[in-house]
Amino acid sequence: MDKPYVAEKDMKDENEVVVQVNSKIKTKIVIPNSITEDEIKEILLKDDKVAPFIEGKEIKKIIVIP
Repeated sequence: MDKPYVAEKDMKDENEVVVQVNSKIKTKIVIPNSITEDEIKEILLKDDKVAPFIEGKEIKKIIVIP
């Protein structure tokens, strides 16, 4: 089975990421493809739209799907 062809011009440097808290979409952010999973978590925890929903609460799980 051949791999699908992806033109270099079709490759993006950034992707939009959907952020959910308690299975509800809270925001969407654009992040560069070159950052690590830990950097993504750090950005999300500091996001102004996410902070009110997690303030003072214990975060049990953070899932990052590449």
